[in-house]
Amino acid sequence: MPTSDRLSLAAQARQALRRMGYDRKGSKTNRRQQIERACAVMDWIQRQCQVHHLGQVGARQVVQFWKAHREFSEKTSYGYWLALCQLWQASGKAGQPPRWR
Repeated sequence: MPTSDRLSLAAQARQALRRMGYDRKGSKTNRRQQIERACAVMDWIQRQCQVHHLGQVGARQVVQFWKAHREFSEKTSYGYWLALCQLWQASGKAGQPPRWR
């Protein structure tokens, strides 16, 4: 199995969420959707911010994501934020990710 240094941010996010057991409980459709949203954010951050490890992702990168995606509706933004909250918890970060404005 590849080390986390060689995995994409999306793969690292998926791995962290699975390690937490997030994909095994609750509404499976919703859980899959949130995992995909978290992976989409991580893909964007990896491409735009040149970040290669989940530990390097912080509030600054999330704010850049929100600024680049201002066209999202309130409901869509909330869905992405909830996915980021789960990823934040799974990766051991304190607090919550920044909310959209």
